[in-house]
Amino acid sequence: MVKVPASQPIAEETYVERPTVPLEQAPISRDDLEQIMRNVMSDLKREVAVPAGATITKDDDGIVSVNINEMKNSARELVRTQEDAKYRFACEYTMKVLGSYIKQRDVPTLLFRLGLFQRASTPNWDPRSSEDIEAGVKIQRIEVSSPVEKWALLHYGWNMGRLFGKQNNFITHFLKTTFHYHLDGLSDNQLPKKLKQNPLQGVIKIEERFDNNFSIEE
Repeated sequence: MVKVPASQPIAEETYVERPTVPLEQAPISRDDLEQIMRNVMSDLKREVAVPAGATITKDDDGIVSVNINEMKNSARELVRTQEDAKYRFACEYTMKVLGSYIKQRDVPTLLFRLGLFQRASTPNWDPRSSEDIEAGVKIQRIEVSSPVEKWALLHYGWNMGRLFGKQNNFITHFLKTTFHYHLDGLSDNQLPKKLKQNPLQGVIKIEERFDNNFSIEE
């Protein structure tokens, strides 16, 4: 049973000897992560995972919805305590396995993308916020430093997909729109077939299931 420790920075890796981490990539404390999660969740309450090409509308309170028949549930907030708990666990797990290998400035973007992934109802959503979509801001992808490589990211995506109950085409879209160049050599047809390959290779391993308390069971 692997749990996120409550008294340590969740991004700390004790089993790998690494050179001094630049300040910009230093592990984020639990208090800082809690504040980032609160800010991102506040933003997500006004967002939906917008399918590519859909028309965006907002009500008087700025709540986003889209005009598309396939969207039966225009999730206007993180509903149900269970879904909220899943998202929080996903954020903590993400920072535990990736936090030491991404720049601190990219953390809110990654957690925001993770929230859209959880809420997506079609496998081809736009990974930007509604404001960025309307402003025509280009999609920015996140760079991950060594030793994280292709297999680690594939396993991370599969683990998060299992937690959120998403099919492989959702996982593929999340990975390829979130992480910079690491998976560009794999086509959309190849990537889903490789998500669980070499399950013990890389710094992130395949986790077969998450229990009801959102711990990782081996």
